[in-house]
Amino acid sequence: MKISNLQLRTLIGNHLKQENGLNEVLEMTLNALMKAERSEHLNGQTGNKANGFRPGRVYGKGKLPELRIPRDRNGNFYPKVLALLRAQQEETDRMVSALYGQGLTQAQVGQVFEELYGRHYSPSSVSRGTRWMRQEVSEWLERPLETYYPVMPFT
Repeated sequence: MKISNLQLRTLIGNHLKQENGLNEVLEMTLNALMKAERSEHLNGQTGNKANGFRPGRVYGKGKLPELRIPRDRNGNFYPKVLALLRAQQEETDRMVSALYGQGLTQAQVGQVFEELYGRHYSPSSVSRGTRWMRQEVSEWLERPLETYYPVMPFT
């Protein structure tokens, strides 16, 4: 059965009016994109087939959309859309670190994220998000220093 563009727009429009409708449309769209990308990836390959899905989650407003990430038998398929979502996760981690570095408490950072994403972040979740920053700072503090640094006086 073929669905026209008008019918599709009407279905999506009606779905968006429901509570958490945006997340559900996002979830369906991302899953469909990844499945189509896997079909393109497998097109023309011999000896490689679709091999089910693995679960995944991404940030959303109000709830975390559940993804069904497609796999292939050879294990070399990775959807491009996941790279974009991973970049979003890295940006989120940087934002957590920046807010924490500006003096917000872990609880305050959690409140900011609750307002942005509709999901509560506990102080321990924020602490895990800033762990990489602590590690980089520790490495920088423990770096080897030169024994002699030339200095030029300003006149």
